Amino acid sequence: MNKVLITFLAGINMTSIAFGQYDANMNLWINNLDQAKLIPERVYKLDLSNQSLDTIPEIIESFKNLRLLKLSDNNISSIDGRLDNLTKLEYVELSGNRIKELNFNEFRGSRFTLDELWVRNNRLREVDSSLNILSNLSILNLGSNQIKVFPANLDLSRLVNLQLDDNQFTSLPPSIAQAVKLKILNLYGNHLSEFVMPNSFRNLKMLNIGDNPVDTIDFGGQRLKLEMLILDWIPVEAFNLAILPPTIKVLSIEHCGLKTINGLLHLKNLEELSIIQNEVQSIPYEIQNLKKLRKFWIGGNPVTDTANIPASVEVIK
Repeated sequence: MNKVLITFLAGINMTSIAFGQYDANMNLWINNLDQAKLIPERVYKLDLSNQSLDTIPEIIESFKNLRLLKLSDNNISSIDGRLDNLTKLEYVELSGNRIKELNFNEFRGSRFTLDELWVRNNRLREVDSSLNILSNLSILNLGSNQIKVFPANLDLSRLVNLQLDDNQFTSLPPSIAQAVKLKILNLYGNHLSEFVMPNSFRNLKMLNIGDNPVDTIDFGGQRLKLEMLILDWIPVEAFNLAILPPTIKVLSIEHCGLKTINGLLHLKNLEELSIIQNEVQSIPYEIQNLKKLRKFWIGGNPVTDTANIPASVEVIK
């Protein structure tokens, strides 16, 4: 037995664990399959990221108590039924692989327990309605793929956090508009020509629509809980910034051709503001009405006088 395994085993109580009894191994991330094979019933967290895997190892099927699984940054192109029989998975990360198609029935064993799924930076072109089988899913990260559409019958009503940055959406899919529990939505770097806030987004707190060719933005007249908004790389001078919800606490308007911040002075709850790389030359006295403002990024602007900025605000150039 090699020294690594001897050291590993020395720190583990190998006595049997009674049903329901706390096992200290639950807090241990295992990143070596040879180690895991010695205690298959006590593998709760397994990290096989960046190990040049072409397939998911078959032995994983024997880790019946596995909760958290990381398989990122490998060469995996399919799941091959290796996760079917795992019934306790709560978190799976498959980012940075070569997956072109994903049937979510591959996770049917953990369809009632899987809470968070990452499949970003793969080669996905579509997502089908098999996703609906994951009845406990609240966080879904599909960023950096090639997805253009979602099927109309996709059920996203349980999602709280949806990451779709750097895909190829040209409009907001109707199925996303039904995600009534959504708190975080990232659509950065798609091909959206407009963004109209659905009435169902009453719980949304963080929205990123930066780097889209947007020519229409509409937040509607609804009561919103939106606290963080990212509009980077959008030509905001074409919009009436008064449409921005007054609930916003964190606002990023970077690389937008912004010439003045006068249109932002109604945001009385603003705590952090970034206008990096714009064309703002002066800061109006009225910025002092933003009583909650604490951080202000102004780098890359031809601002010469910051005297109007209150002393309580940290100015970052």
